[in-house]
Amino acid sequence: RLKAANAEYADTAQGIENSLEFLVGFYREQSEVTDPEVEKNLASLRELLAVAEGSRDSFNALADTMDDLPLIERRLNHEVTRSRDEIRAMAGNIDKTIASISRALRYYS
Repeated sequence: RLKAANAEYADTAQGIENSLEFLVGFYREQSEVTDPEVEKNLASLRELLAVAEGSRDSFNALADTMDDLPLIERRLNHEVTRSRDEIRAMAGNIDKTIASISRALRYYS
């Protein structure tokens, strides 16, 4: 299930990046865009960035905890390793979202 969720989130992360690039380009071209409009969007991006960073940190902490689990039985150990790898992949996908949001926020800094 997590592998499928990772694939779906990777697609979502790409969509977020595309949307942010569109918004940055749109605001560049529109001279009549009002500051409150831009500020509202930037506030939303900052909130999303904070949530994404917290999520990434939580996934990484879970993976670190899984690394510390004692070796019990070969099949269980294998499944723990597979799960941990997928959790790290999700953290990597979230990192891509963080990078996209950070780039958009830097444009307005």
